[in-house]
Amino acid sequence: MTNKRYGRVGDVPIIGSGTYADEQVAVSATGWWERIILNVSAHRLASHIRYTGASLQESMNHLVYEILNEGEAGFIAVDRQGNISMETNTGSMFRASQSEGGEKTVAIWKWNRRLSSNRNTNLIESFLKSIAQLLHVYAYIIA
Repeated sequence: MTNKRYGRVGDVPIIGSGTYADEQVAVSATGWWERIILNVSAHRLASHIRYTGASLQESMNHLVYEILNEGEAGFIAVDRQGNISMETNTGSMFRASQSEGGEKTVAIWKWNRRLSSNRNTNLIESFLKSIAQLLHVYAYIIA
């Protein structure tokens, strides 16, 4: 969400709603916090994986496109196997990832753009280091 009111508290710090990690998946959300909190969205994604046996991408699609309304939220999640899912139903969400094999993805709009060259590598690597640090914090919290 851009241009949010100064001092507004977001949903990401609320464990279970905007942030959740267990032994199967780590999830982070952004968007309209009221809807993310109401749906306990991050935990709901993890529970869908656990109780239905669905893949990360199937569970992400279920949450983003079937549970939430259009224009409400976006999520970044990584599962135990290293699969990455970044979905939004808002039309745009700043996001980036790098797979274990080195494949880099940077996107703002709903469609992804994969980077095979070193263009913007410093920016991407800085962003990915920030995400990695957050995942370490999540792992510490649930340990």
